[in-house]
Amino acid sequence: MPPKKRRVASGPPPPADMPANAAASADHAADTDPSSIDAPAAPTASTSSAAEAKAERGVLLEVCCDSVASCLAAEAGGAGRIELCSGLVEGGLTPSIGLVATVVAATSLPVMVLIRPRPGDFVHTAVEVGAMVRDVEAIGTVGAAGVVIGALDAEGAPDMPTLTRMVGAAKAAGLGCTFHRAIDMARDPVEVLQACVSLGIDRILTSGGSNTALAGASTIANLVTQSAGTAVSIMAGGGVTEDNAKELADRTGVTEIHGSFRVPLPCATRYRKQGVFMGGSKENTQESEFMIKVAGADRVAGAVAALADLEVKHFPVLARQDRLQ
Repeated sequence: MPPKKRRVASGPPPPADMPANAAASADHAADTDPSSIDAPAAPTASTSSAAEAKAERGVLLEVCCDSVASCLAAEAGGAGRIELCSGLVEGGLTPSIGLVATVVAATSLPVMVLIRPRPGDFVHTAVEVGAMVRDVEAIGTVGAAGVVIGALDAEGAPDMPTLTRMVGAAKAAGLGCTFHRAIDMARDPVEVLQACVSLGIDRILTSGGSNTALAGASTIANLVTQSAGTAVSIMAGGGVTEDNAKELADRTGVTEIHGSFRVPLPCATRYRKQGVFMGGSKENTQESEFMIKVAGADRVAGAVAALADLEVKHFPVLARQDRLQ
């Protein structure tokens, strides 16, 4: 079945003067009530041109989102692309196909979908690989721009057979590919870069093998240098805020930055049962049990503004426009 064209919600973004929490709350309402999302319309050439023009003025900001509310806030804040996942508390997991389809319909931004079937390491069984390939194939039917993949062998090297299968499935579906932060657990990041070049992967998301991208800035800068002349773009992510995004771009030379920019919001429920907590080993409090975190439009806008004036020598395409038009 050929992939569906990406669809764009026709409703306008929240007003520029709307307070951040009000905008996020409005987005949360849209998230919890699908009927509040406007009927989708086809993307226009002007939308694509505007995004490309904005991108040429600075470094692209990709926002990591795990809900419709976060995706709408990312778009309202001026982000250039979305990485969609679930389970951010676990480092990100594959979202449901229903969430992917809903987000594609609700936003005009390119949507990259994380493929990770479970928490833990990136050494996968044959059954898990089969599930990931099927996820890639399914995502190719709902109009996403691409997938975010990664796999290592037990020695910390790129798992080439698994990666070859996933990239093959993605290319067959017309999807772009990002290699995720499995690179930060690999034995040699340059080895991963070489694998991505040979496989035709579009970009690598990395914190430079550190807990934060700023701490790994020298490694990221080396990857940028090593990737020069290839088709692979290096995207820095990990601990990125609106306050340090510009410094990170300056120190590494990347043309893409990735962060979640989340803010806490109270849940909509009025009845709040006490003493019962959802989840396993994570530490909850009574307050956090009735709290959600979504991307803050003002935080995204702050990062976009910080990156807007940076000059870059190269800027990768935002999406596979030939497939999405």
